[in-house]
Amino acid sequence: MELFILSKFKKAGQLAFLIGLIFLLNSCGGGGGSDKGNEDNPQPVTYTYKTFSGIASSIASFEAACEANPSTCTDSNAASLAQEILGATDFHTKAFHFRLNTAGTNLCGYASSSASYSMTVDVDDIRETYSFGPQLGSAVQGIQCAGADVSGASYSLKTDNINVTADFNFPGAMQGILIYDHEYWGMTDSNLNETVFVGTRVRQKNNSGIYWSGNQYVIGAIGEINFGTSCSYSSSPRRCSSVLTDQTLNADILGGLEGFKTFAGDMPSSGSASYRTFSMAKGVYGVTNFLNLDVAAAANASGCNASNPAHNTCHIITLTSISAEHFLSVDYQAKTLSGSISMQNGYVEDGYNNKILLEGDAYDQALSTLNDLVISATISGTSFSGTASNEHYKGEITGFFYGPQGKEIGALITFMQKESGSYFSSTGASGIIMINGSK
Repeated sequence: MELFILSKFKKAGQLAFLIGLIFLLNSCGGGGGSDKGNEDNPQPVTYTYKTFSGIASSIASFEAACEANPSTCTDSNAASLAQEILGATDFHTKAFHFRLNTAGTNLCGYASSSASYSMTVDVDDIRETYSFGPQLGSAVQGIQCAGADVSGASYSLKTDNINVTADFNFPGAMQGILIYDHEYWGMTDSNLNETVFVGTRVRQKNNSGIYWSGNQYVIGAIGEINFGTSCSYSSSPRRCSSVLTDQTLNADILGGLEGFKTFAGDMPSSGSASYRTFSMAKGVYGVTNFLNLDVAAAANASGCNASNPAHNTCHIITLTSISAEHFLSVDYQAKTLSGSISMQNGYVEDGYNNKILLEGDAYDQALSTLNDLVISATISGTSFSGTASNEHYKGEITGFFYGPQGKEIGALITFMQKESGSYFSSTGASGIIMINGSK
């Protein structure tokens, strides 16, 4: 027997394109324990952490109990279990906005002032919410970006009102390791203003509880939101079944982490460690000439006024870069994190259900600009922040330690090209890198 909210909880986990939540099949509950003992009779402090597979076991036990005794199995109990899991989970999100100015002459890109993602229990369903801080394009990028604004609106839907496609495999060596999927969101506010977007997420596939990175306490993903204008809707439940019209090139790219942070009292204060990391990046490289390869603009304006536009028309062209096994060094006493990463294989989406690997000398030259990003960060408590840069890009890194004794790390890098000496056009070279790894 499977209660409705738990089936929705599974669905939310499989489809939330930003974070990669698969709670019931491969995700984890939160930490436990305490930073404080009995003041009159001090005892050694112990810390309890659940793993990705721990929640799967909890849900399996709950559902087995429902099968054995359906009369005691209630939606309320299922909702309480879902709330317990969500309440223990930490989310960290970064975003980069691309907005067309009022004149329609510039597609302006800038980092989000704030970004968040959450999942909450909403009666018998799970609600997903994205939120971004309001920003004026003219204030961030200058008068040429007047009107390229972020409203600060919050996007929120129950999972039953999100239309999601099947999972699609990456090609070649990453087949069965990474997957991507699409979500269609259609929302109407109290003033009957409609917000429409297609969200595409790249995440690590769960293979019997094992991810590409091998992590058990934090997992991450990257994605993009491609805004449209209006939807065709189905009913019961009401969902955006397809984009009806798309008259905007506006888009967001995002990186996200979901996990269970190290308790402050459980964080190492001496010694050092090396973390083996895995990375995924999403970026826009050259708005007027994608990767300077003389192939196309990175903003595909075709189909912007078409009815039922084809997938990837009226759309920014993003590059997904994948890399593995870089090592970052942590000195717990000096409170420093350092190292470097280089992004390797790059993919673009060629139509609705096809990722293709970019290959060739010209592409290799373009991708090399993402090599040797030097990371230098300072640790504060269980978090760290600093810089990530190379000859072409400047960036900021923020991240956290997860699990017992800071066993794992997760981080997000937002980067833009440097003002001089850059390989790409200043209007478009920017992106987000997600890093996760373990000792």
